[in-house]
Amino acid sequence: MEEPEVGPWAREKLGVLGDYLHQYSRILNKQSRWLKGHVYIDAFAGTGQAKVRRHVASHDRDGLLLPGMEDEDQAQYLQGSPRVALDVEPPFTRLTRRR
Repeated sequence: MEEPEVGPWAREKLGVLGDYLHQYSRILNKQSRWLKGHVYIDAFAGTGQAKVRRHVASHDRDGLLLPGMEDEDQAQYLQGSPRVALDVEPPFTRLTRRR
């Protein structure tokens, strides 16, 4: 299965999500007197990894600019929201993926 492609903006979005989940988990973890745990549910979970979309221009033999093929060695990948949630400290008691 091929990874989904995301725009460069996804890096910032996933960073904000990670920061939010860290604070949320930390706060709920302190409520252990009332809570038996805390669950993360990702209703729109993806595959866990995504390729950052980018376009590299190349020239054809007539000198026209054409969309080029990306060099796979230079491709960048991001952890998707499921992986971001798995890496949160303190960890969630349970994670659920709904699709």
